[in-house]
Amino acid sequence: GDTPLERAKRAAAALAGGVAVGPGAMVAHDPGMQSMAVRKALAAAKAKAAEISAPANAAAVEVKQHFEEEVMINDYPLKARYKVTHRDTIDDVSEKFGVAIISRGTYCAPGQKLGPNDKKLFLLVQGHTEIAVSGARRELLRVANEETMRVGLDSSSRYSVV
Repeated sequence: GDTPLERAKRAAAALAGGVAVGPGAMVAHDPGMQSMAVRKALAAAKAKAAEISAPANAAAVEVKQHFEEEVMINDYPLKARYKVTHRDTIDDVSEKFGVAIISRGTYCAPGQKLGPNDKKLFLLVQGHTEIAVSGARRELLRVANEETMRVGLDSSSRYSVV
């Protein structure tokens, strides 16, 4: 088998002008050949640098990670659901954490049955990092809980804080 050193020598020789180097052989030091090798290596390095710095929409495939979490809001009081789904709240949390927030599902009152393909009301939080998604989830739950407490302390409300 070839050692990594022998494979590296063959690769260097190929870059230097296509001269194959056998196992155990040393690469000849020819100043003319070296300058040719340096020029070829420099050209290859420039091509690779251009490839790496090309815009993301070029032919290069860019791997993006995608994280999402569902934040159940169906069982919160109406005012808390309204507050957490309000445009201002969604925009603030989206901007702060760099995530997308989408309202999904159907509101299901206590005791009401949902269809077989339906899900209870929730917010879908999507982002590029797990930290951003979990941070946004925490913030949305904080807003919903805060609003629930505020509503529960209001004596004119029909909800009570348990």
